[in-house]
Amino acid sequence: MNRLIICSFAIVISLFAFTRKSKKEATQFTENQNFVLLELFTSQGCSSCPSADKLLEKTIVDAQKSGKKIIALSYHVDYWDRLGWKDPYSNAQFTQRQYDYAQWFQSSNVYTPQIVVNGKEEFVGSDKAKMSRVIDKILQTGASVNIQLEEISWKNNVLNLDIKLSNLAKNSQLNVALVSKNTETNISRGENEGLKLKGSNVVRVLQKIQLLTIQNKVSLPIPKDAEKANTQVIAFIQDKNTNQILGAEALDF
Repeated sequence: MNRLIICSFAIVISLFAFTRKSKKEATQFTENQNFVLLELFTSQGCSSCPSADKLLEKTIVDAQKSGKKIIALSYHVDYWDRLGWKDPYSNAQFTQRQYDYAQWFQSSNVYTPQIVVNGKEEFVGSDKAKMSRVIDKILQTGASVNIQLEEISWKNNVLNLDIKLSNLAKNSQLNVALVSKNTETNISRGENEGLKLKGSNVVRVLQKIQLLTIQNKVSLPIPKDAEKANTQVIAFIQDKNTNQILGAEALDF
């Protein structure tokens, strides 16, 4: 009888430990984990961009294998659209974001492919050596703001989320993006005519949340062609005074 009680108790303890472990493993990243947020500005109409798109894809895949917290966003700008091919993922909002960065970096123009890392450094998006150096350097710094994403619902072309924040600083801006993890497009005109171009973490929707609290409810419109299995939500906190990214998190479906 005593053996039965001891055995039952051991099973309960094991189940409790397994449940706690499962919950912990369900969290994609640990709090304050060192992170990198990559923001690539690209276009399907730019002949120099496919190499940057491929580098971003490889960086994402390598990060998944190594367990490094590298989160990526691919913004398709619209100023190439008038030169023969209209990029179906282009958006004037993304072009404006690049111009905002140009002003911050005291540059008089914008270009593609350009990558911005944690809002602090920018360079040509196809520069593999510099990408590696900058990522290794920035991965030495942990997040100062913790972000927790929870899926609420995906229905009627609207995604509703709870976003919980901790260690929130003044002058913080919450940005929430809905991305298509993988895209393929046959290009029939322009500089990349005849090519099938792939995209990774292509931003479809970007929303800024001005008023931040510890817990934020966010609704995002879902593009009609978006597939749940190919969608990811990315949230990141940016200091409005310094442009530095203070924390970032991603949620797959």
